[in-house]
Amino acid sequence: MNILRFSIPGVAAEVVDVRQIETSARKAGVGIVQFTYHFARREASDGNGYRCRVGCSPQMAVFLIEQLRITGTDAVERGETLTAVACERAIRETYAALMSPRPARRRRNFGTSATV
Repeated sequence: MNILRFSIPGVAAEVVDVRQIETSARKAGVGIVQFTYHFARREASDGNGYRCRVGCSPQMAVFLIEQLRITGTDAVERGETLTAVACERAIRETYAALMSPRPARRRRNFGTSATV
């Protein structure tokens, strides 16, 4: 199974409640539910606040994008600009991880050689 590894803004991760996202995905009927996260509490070097590192299946990445989109839309309606921007950035970063080409696995040579 392919595991995607990426990071999203910590604010967006907290707003969609990554601590409970596996449970939410199971209730929603997502096929492969695998999700790990880790909050990096120090400020990111890009000036965008703290980050949340994520490891998940592609199906969970799609579910995360849906949750971020819903949460971001609600934030816009409430006038919470910073939350909406964090959700939009998280959507872009999750989508980029989902669409990035996966590196091909290297074939191992187990000591066999062919001579011509």
